[in-house]
Amino acid sequence: MTETAKMRRDAPTRRHFLSTGAAAAAVAGVCAPQVAFGRAGGKTIIKVFMRGGADGLLLFPKIDDDNYYANHQGAAVPRPGSGPASEQALIFPGRRRRSRALNPNLAPLMEIWEDDNLMVSPATGFPENRRSHFEAQSQISSATAGPEEQGYLNRFLALRGFSDPFAGAVLGKRDMSKDLAGPRMVPVVASPNQFGGAAYSNTALGRGLRLAAELLNAGEPLNAAAVDWQGDWDSHTELVARTDRPWTDQNFRRNRDMATGAGDLLTFYRELRRMGRLRDVVVLVGTEFGRTIQINGSRGTDHGRGGAWFAFGGRIRNTFLGDAPLPDWIPPAQQRGDNPARWLPDVVNYKDIAAEILVRHLGLGARDVGRVLPGWTWTPQNFLRG
Repeated sequence: MTETAKMRRDAPTRRHFLSTGAAAAAVAGVCAPQVAFGRAGGKTIIKVFMRGGADGLLLFPKIDDDNYYANHQGAAVPRPGSGPASEQALIFPGRRRRSRALNPNLAPLMEIWEDDNLMVSPATGFPENRRSHFEAQSQISSATAGPEEQGYLNRFLALRGFSDPFAGAVLGKRDMSKDLAGPRMVPVVASPNQFGGAAYSNTALGRGLRLAAELLNAGEPLNAAAVDWQGDWDSHTELVARTDRPWTDQNFRRNRDMATGAGDLLTFYRELRRMGRLRDVVVLVGTEFGRTIQINGSRGTDHGRGGAWFAFGGRIRNTFLGDAPLPDWIPPAQQRGDNPARWLPDVVNYKDIAAEILVRHLGLGARDVGRVLPGWTWTPQNFLRG
């Protein structure tokens, strides 16, 4: 099996993207789609997966809750006004309730908030989650609790009858994402052009977002894309660096992964705005589960339930969806097993977030939600205008 063909250094063209996509699709073990040019533009969802179970209390620390600091002793993002300014959690301007703040490594996201275009859902999940990485990722991507192999974005493309080769694409990596797996064939493209343009990192997220920008700029009718944010999310040990800059030391991989990824997301946001496509594209970032509320013996956090999701673009307005208070300090004897006090509950089901984007952004009929998200009845969360 040959390596994905390297993209040429000239300006992007549809023919070039299509030929490269066909080669990449063959690498991924799927058939290359037939060329059938269709309309350009339309609406797009970019699904970004933080695989590994990102700690929502690390990304969006609960700074008004003393129990966060009691349970995260020595590994809680400092409140504003305590310690060096560069190491403190960042307050979201204009919020009356300051229950959640922003990790300083994610500071680039604040520009999106200041544009009134960021949704944060800090306690998101689904009740069938048994906190297994592979199983939970598979269930989220297929929107089913069983062994279903078709991704919900593949169902959406098939239902809407999109036939263009780049109506759906897996971008920035070499393997198929289950979100887009299924009978509706999609290309897998690992490497972007090197013709210039905005600067992204050479990570799966950076490559994927750069490819998405190139496709949109080239006029491809990209309706759904899957991208991975390959951070150091599986935080069983050392949630925070043991240095004099524990929260921003870029030699510590988790800090660096967050800062690099947030920078790529902001670069993509700015490119969409420059292209006049910001209202056409929604970026949805999610993870398979959250982490435990209390630090373990290795200064890390173990598998939990409710995790942090966020989204921007489209007609999203600044919104914080459901959250939950944290329990008092959990004694060591209760820090094992399925004690529900160990993790945030699933306050918001990820399917309601996905359904709102499918209906209010991508134009899916509300009565068809149960066909894309099998059997699901949508409860609007109202983070999208109109």
